[in-house]
Amino acid sequence: MQQSPNLLVVSNGESPQANGVRLHKTSHLLQAESSSVVTRRKPLGAMDTDLIRLIGQHLRGLGFVHSIDALVEESGCSLENIATTNFRICVLTGNWKQADKALDEVSSLLVDPVSINNLRLLLLEEKYLELLDSNRDLEALHCLRQEIAGLPLHKHERTQKIHQLSSLIMCQNAAELRRAANWAGVKGGSREHLMDNICGFFPANIMLPPKRLSRLLQQATEYQIEKCNFHCVCSNADNYSLLTDHICTRDDFPASSVYTLADHSDEVWFLQFSHDGQRLVSGCKDGEVIIWDITGQPKKHHSIKTSYASGVTYIAWSPDDSLFIVCGSDDSSEAIVYITESGEEKCRVHQTSEDCPTCCAWHPDGSKFYVAGTRGQFFECSSRDGTVLGQYEGVRLRCIAVQPHTNNVLAADTHCRVRSYNFQEHTANLVIQEDHPIMSFTLSKCGHYALLNIANKGIHMWDLMGLPLPCLVRRFSGVTQGFCTIHSCFGGLNDNFVVSGSEDNNVYVWHKKREYPIAILDGHVRTVNCVSWNPVRHSMIASASDDTTIRIWGTRLQADKQQRCLEEREAKMITEDRKCHLRSHAHTTSALYISHTHVCARTHTHTHARTHTHTHTICISSCIGN
Repeated sequence: MQQSPNLLVVSNGESPQANGVRLHKTSHLLQAESSSVVTRRKPLGAMDTDLIRLIGQHLRGLGFVHSIDALVEESGCSLENIATTNFRICVLTGNWKQADKALDEVSSLLVDPVSINNLRLLLLEEKYLELLDSNRDLEALHCLRQEIAGLPLHKHERTQKIHQLSSLIMCQNAAELRRAANWAGVKGGSREHLMDNICGFFPANIMLPPKRLSRLLQQATEYQIEKCNFHCVCSNADNYSLLTDHICTRDDFPASSVYTLADHSDEVWFLQFSHDGQRLVSGCKDGEVIIWDITGQPKKHHSIKTSYASGVTYIAWSPDDSLFIVCGSDDSSEAIVYITESGEEKCRVHQTSEDCPTCCAWHPDGSKFYVAGTRGQFFECSSRDGTVLGQYEGVRLRCIAVQPHTNNVLAADTHCRVRSYNFQEHTANLVIQEDHPIMSFTLSKCGHYALLNIANKGIHMWDLMGLPLPCLVRRFSGVTQGFCTIHSCFGGLNDNFVVSGSEDNNVYVWHKKREYPIAILDGHVRTVNCVSWNPVRHSMIASASDDTTIRIWGTRLQADKQQRCLEEREAKMITEDRKCHLRSHAHTTSALYISHTHVCARTHTHTHARTHTHTHTICISSCIGN
């Protein structure tokens, strides 16, 4: 490409063409402008000095040594004092004898001067591992017995460390050593990692914390993401530009109806995505359960006609998605466990005809599950055959959920409260007390938050880890919640969002840190009973309604793509219909032509025969006359 004669190529390298950054200035003008800038430079403030040091540290991490020298020379700011720089060089080059001397020189700069022995232990531990890694076992033993054992540390701490390090001598090779010591090796960056640990012993103004500028920029990006209403999918941090503020639009959010599933023939009361995000299960008022395959365009995997004549009220996937439990309404006396792949029944939970298990939940390890109902039954059951392992009596429950990594089962009862039950210890403790009936509730994946649907009050979010007690952190507004059972859920990236159905036929979505909805999804024509957010594909939400349909919500791009597919399919069908019509018309025309030709032929033959007969008759008459 031809360049302008006044085009100068400026770079960080030695040659003008090193990085290809071009300025439309002549060299004389650039030098004059640079010199004028230097003479007019303002005095550097404390923040300017810190920023220059952070830039220098970042450049050093990238290996731009000459650029650092130029920055320090022009700004007059040093990244570190001479003593700490000398100490850093000794550590990174593995000069352990000089590093120990340099440590004495900077000991007065430590946050806690007593910690100098802990620093020496870190240096000697790295030295010992490097000696073992290079097969210098005798020198490593000398380091262990003479230097490490001689450190003035607490006796128990020193003995434990010596036993730990001495066991590493038995490693057969370098790979085993690194695995046993959880050590990366010199080529793997062990010295740099050591230097990062050492930085914590010094004040930040003496030795900068590792990768400080990158950390500040990451915090800024995280803050912008936190303030973004529609950020719901995980993406690589390298995709974020530092040149502009981060913002997602509504088009990037699952707020558009992509698919409408109409295979149910009655009101759909419940649905839930599997943990792997590849299946969706739905339960209907007529007792039908459908497993949907949603790896591509949603399609029915299989359908199960259960014995719940009054409807399916709750379904729960096992932790590995191989099984699921189905519960019915108040007039059903059993819970049924089905095999996901085949749809066959595995076992049932049935104690007496008075039982009415209407809700269920799985233990995190999948070995057992829990079922409960409003008539006072609460069972812990084996997932192998449905055997009842334990029970509480007299507790009337509307909904249950198991706290992750614990044996505690949270249960909402008919007394407007949530209690924590432990079947091993047979205890029950109050967790949440509300003033109005709790129609349903769910937990975030981490178990930190609980989401409660309250009759006539909407949705409340509680912090279960609040100190000293769980506390109400937010009331979400907008949703219409009466005494219908509506199931809400957390969803999106890090469970940052809350989604719920509503009696006004809409789906409401909130950011969990905001009171008012960020999106209202319309499309259903009757009450939306249940919603579920795909735990893997964060750009997918499903909703179930009394209008007998399930809607799958996605981004605008997904909706537009599906619309184009439908239009192309419709156009193809119209084209095929036209072709069929033309073929039918051509066939009819051909048949008429053949029939007409046949008639004409018969007419011609008949006429010819009559003519021939008439001629023959005339000939005979003539003969008689003669």
